Amino acid sequence: MELRRLHRGDTTIVLGFTAPTSLLVYGLSLAPWIPLLAITWAFEKAYFGPEEQARFDEIVAEAKDPRHPPRDGED
Repeated sequence: MELRRLHRGDTTIVLGFTAPTSLLVYGLSLAPWIPLLAITWAFEKAYFGPEEQARFDEIVAEAKDPRHPPRDGED
């Protein structure tokens, strides 16, 4: 049955592509973004929040200060 359909040229179009291609483009390629976004959100919330950002900004400002001598082992 499937071979007859292929010989007739019948295809199922989903969002502009044939069904298998549409699955690859829209399904499989977008699926990794879901855990990536979840991990990013969890990291910012758990490890790099506003307090850590403020401390990081202080360290950067201190490092850029020309009056601040380098620490031992730094160039």
